[in-house]
Amino acid sequence: MKNVNYLPVHTLKDGHTDNVISLAFSTSGALLASGGEDAQVIVWDTDKGVSVARVTLQSPVISLLWNVHGGTALFCGCQDGTLLLFPDIQVIIFAIG
Repeated sequence: MKNVNYLPVHTLKDGHTDNVISLAFSTSGALLASGGEDAQVIVWDTDKGVSVARVTLQSPVISLLWNVHGGTALFCGCQDGTLLLFPDIQVIIFAIG
């Protein structure tokens, strides 16, 4: 396997308390959503490397998908079969921030 060079950008701190299962960048690349075995969805600001929203659910988060048409809707699939839609993640960010 060929060596691949990379440039570390941020170390994301105060994140998940268990394994991360799913990652998804927003279409703009400004946000990164992570989901894990700790049943949390955390949204990160990719420029600053800090969390801007956090939601704790009932089941581990196994899949994430941002609105492919450029909006701020985030779909979340959980291990127990639940599918959630956060229609405007910006509302959550502003409520927390």
